[in-house]
Amino acid sequence: MKSSFKPFLISAFKTGQFNYLKPWISPTEAFEPLDNAYIYRGVLNKRAGYTIFGRMAYTDNNIALGNGGTTYSGTLALFPIVPGSFNPGADTMGGETFTDNGLGVLTGSAGGSGTIVYSTGVWSLTFGSNVASHVNIYATYQPNLSRPIMGIKVWISESNDSTLLVIMDTARAAYYNVGTDSFVPLDEISQVLWVGDGVSTSKNFLTGWVAQSPYTQALAPYSISITDGTSTITDNGSGGLSSSGNFAAGGTVNYATGGISLNFTGAPATTVTITLTADLIGDYFTGTTADFFNSTNWLGPSAAWPSGGYLYMTNNSDPITVFNGTTLSRPPFSITLADFIGGVNDIAKCLDVDVYQNRFLVQRPTLVGQSNPAGQSIRWSQPFNPSNLAADIPGNGGELSAPTDDFLQASEFLRDQLIVFFTNSAWSFRYTGSDFDPFRWYKLNVSKATNAPYGTVAYDERVTSMGVQGLIACDGVNVQRYDSNVIDQFLDINQGAFQQCYGIRFDNVNQAWMLYPSAATGASLSDSVLVYNFAEETWATFSMPMSCLGLYQITSGSTTWNSYAANGPTPLTWEEADLPWNSYIFQGLAPTLLGGALSGGYIYILNSGSADFQTSNSLPVPISASMTSAQWNPFAPEGQKVQFGYIDFYYTINPNCVLNLVFYTDNLTSTTATRTLTLDGPADSTYNWKRIYVNIVGEFLKMDITNNQAQTFQILGMVLWASPSGRLTPGFNV
Repeated sequence: MKSSFKPFLISAFKTGQFNYLKPWISPTEAFEPLDNAYIYRGVLNKRAGYTIFGRMAYTDNNIALGNGGTTYSGTLALFPIVPGSFNPGADTMGGETFTDNGLGVLTGSAGGSGTIVYSTGVWSLTFGSNVASHVNIYATYQPNLSRPIMGIKVWISESNDSTLLVIMDTARAAYYNVGTDSFVPLDEISQVLWVGDGVSTSKNFLTGWVAQSPYTQALAPYSISITDGTSTITDNGSGGLSSSGNFAAGGTVNYATGGISLNFTGAPATTVTITLTADLIGDYFTGTTADFFNSTNWLGPSAAWPSGGYLYMTNNSDPITVFNGTTLSRPPFSITLADFIGGVNDIAKCLDVDVYQNRFLVQRPTLVGQSNPAGQSIRWSQPFNPSNLAADIPGNGGELSAPTDDFLQASEFLRDQLIVFFTNSAWSFRYTGSDFDPFRWYKLNVSKATNAPYGTVAYDERVTSMGVQGLIACDGVNVQRYDSNVIDQFLDINQGAFQQCYGIRFDNVNQAWMLYPSAATGASLSDSVLVYNFAEETWATFSMPMSCLGLYQITSGSTTWNSYAANGPTPLTWEEADLPWNSYIFQGLAPTLLGGALSGGYIYILNSGSADFQTSNSLPVPISASMTSAQWNPFAPEGQKVQFGYIDFYYTINPNCVLNLVFYTDNLTSTTATRTLTLDGPADSTYNWKRIYVNIVGEFLKMDITNNQAQTFQILGMVLWASPSGRLTPGFNV
């Protein structure tokens, strides 16, 4: 007998998450919510998981003065620590050193012994012989970090286009060593102190490296080395500097403040560069969990600095920090010509740094000696001279404040103009072409809010931002909301924690990711991701705790056949790997999206594997995907109820994946029917059709799809088989 059911095809999904309209008049292929799943090229996909790429690493040098005896004890500043990583010793020639056996037992090289409690940081040492009173006892150890990752940046060499991945937490930084596939602590500095003026025979410097609690020292004793290119002097471990060549006696170093005083037998010539090399003792960043890092790559801070490329980093809490591919530095950034000549730093901190028309930009700076930032200000440098921000002499640097009482919150480049978002307005910062008046402010909008300093995303034709009035986009002329399809979604952002939001564009899958703390969960740190497919203009949300995001070209080899199943390291079998063989995920040097952990110092590869990584037990965590359809009734325009006979699903075969289907009729919240859909099929096929019988009558039909497995899935389309089933009638009369 011929079926009375008519087919209604739902395919080429083009809406994704949608809450602008009520479910009964939403597009047929819309979902609300669409969590841990997304639309890509018309296909409904469960999101991939994340795997470990590496872990933050730094050596903690804990210094304790000797007391002339053989026994010492104390508590480490950071704990718990990695077993086997606590290695103390005496820092004199031939001093005794200790080895940690990984069980908390320490063995000295000269008969000494000791213990370390990894969970509390409590340690004790007994040396094999008496230690003199002037000798420092030191220890290196690796803490199990509880700090969130606050920056994932890339240093680029201007000499050969090579790169290094640099990560930061709230206290320190490390870089990724490709050869060892691990992160290396950044605890060495090398910076130019001064270029001689032919006049001064003594100079005082503040290096910018200041002791941070719980540490009492910034620079490590015995690590100071200062050279003028001919002679080198060192410190004696007690703050005294040696003399040599043109360096006269009496020089000092203050390990806590980073202050250095130098004496010269004759004034160094203007061609002489004084350079400092030193090791750092402890923490050197002081930001909170809201102080993420902005950065830019450019040439050296001034002509005296070697060329080769520099990464400028700022966290709105500490002085601008520079990485040259090997060491760190904190050069002086001067706002007067006299301070520039004298090597005096005037910028205590700033929100962001950029390069525009060969000038270094410092946005929303806080000047040394001031407690409040210049909330509307951008300072710029002399062309090709980043550290010369001198605004008192024409032709050098300069400063311009926007004529508003709003505070500068974020900025991104749009072609050749800088779009700057303030708290309640948007402005364009543009180049004028004049060397003496190079930049001007232009007002674009005064009705849209920005509250997320790190939530901006730049595109070719617009720049987006986010705030308490929604997600906004600026094309250089207009500022409008672009989140109409999910117009209420911004309300799920914790309105008091917009400073935690973090945005990035990931072109490989045409997505922009925006991390945010969910109001629904009450999170204060980001536990969710708002995902925008900017090519198809679809939306989704991911449940994923991450602190920040970054892009990096991983230089490991491409994936081969041996990478799969029992042969290799991937969590997918060949059948489960539903991406093309030439997918970017499988190729060496492919741009890869990285995420920073909220604790543990982990860096994750996102869009990797079919499960999330659980740091507590190193086991994969299944991803819970959930999506709810619109309310379906193809006969509603005719005033008819509907009878659904069955639904045909067209999917990519994954026999290990089972979807749970829950159906609701009318406007009820109670379940009408439940079904399961196993995504199996013929062994020699990639795709398959399967029919699910429902036989449900009602005014509307709504379907939930859930999956809580370490499996991914793809639904390519559905066919609803339905027929009219009587008139739609009100449930009661008034």
